[in-house]
Amino acid sequence: MLDQMSKGDKAASAGALALLISLFLPWFGINTGSAVVDNMLEAYGALSVNAFKAFGIVDIALVLIAVAVVAVLVLIATGKLDDSLRQPLESVGGVATVIVAWNLFDSGKLDAVSIKYGGYLAFLGALAISVGGFLNRKDGVV
Repeated sequence: MLDQMSKGDKAASAGALALLISLFLPWFGINTGSAVVDNMLEAYGALSVNAFKAFGIVDIALVLIAVAVVAVLVLIATGKLDDSLRQPLESVGGVATVIVAWNLFDSGKLDAVSIKYGGYLAFLGALAISVGGFLNRKDGVV
């Protein structure tokens, strides 16, 4: 099946999977300013939150985007859907990128809140979906 996917499809699928995985990883953390307190809080898992704990509906929207992108691309690769469904890929990736960026940098208003690696992975994954759509358009796949 992977050999039937375009370069853009592979990039978008990898980005969607990275976005989905990132939702379970730490997005935000608390910096108390004390290494002792930070280490103690980290030991109890109280120092960071993932997307499901940090957001209300944003996490659900990102899950739907990631699952839809992978599902559509797999169905196109297996010949069960029309190739024209690749067209909104670039836009969907752009929307996901804006959603992630807005929530990452809007939520970081306090000095005590920091962005963790899950948030950065989500941003890169959403961006990869959009890049995959761009590659498909550039290569004439869509």
